[in-house]
Amino acid sequence: MDLEALKDLPDEVVHSTLTSLRGWGPWSANYFLVRGLARPDCVPADDLAIRSVVGRYLGDGSRASAGQVAQLLAPFAPYRGMAAFYLEAHERLSR
Repeated sequence: MDLEALKDLPDEVVHSTLTSLRGWGPWSANYFLVRGLARPDCVPADDLAIRSVVGRYLGDGSRASAGQVAQLLAPFAPYRGMAAFYLEAHERLSR
């Protein structure tokens, strides 16, 4: 796989390319988009920590589902990944 070529592709294409590989699921693909390619709008919404922190701060206080994470972070587009990151950072720093 040419990782350099992924830099110039749209998020959806990178996601589908990665998830077509054995061992790569949606969480891994989204995490790679956020951390590996610095795509600020991607969120690994299946991540339990993200589901918990988004539900706590933006939802009803309980862990959100992946679908609820997408809804709750929608107002932060095109920086949904950054919003989730800062919520997690706040959570960790406030302990």
